[in-house]
Amino acid sequence: IRTNIIAPVAVSRMTESLMPANVQAQIKSATMLLIGRQFELARVVAERALRHDPKNVVVQVLRSNATTGLLCIPLHADA
Repeated sequence: IRTNIIAPVAVSRMTESLMPANVQAQIKSATMLLIGRQFELARVVAERALRHDPKNVVVQVLRSNATTGLLCIPLHADA
């Protein structure tokens, strides 16, 4: 299944430029990136949010999900 990655990436870039300290906006951005299977970008956004709110459990779970997604990506197209 091929997903459209342009929309989540665009939203993420817009969020980081317009609201870099808004943790809720970063959470929404990371969530959209996860849905779009953009695990590396989702991890980066979650880590940025954690710098602003290190005790936020939702952000910690988002980062964990993004990291897990990176580990589960097949290395070969036929896998």
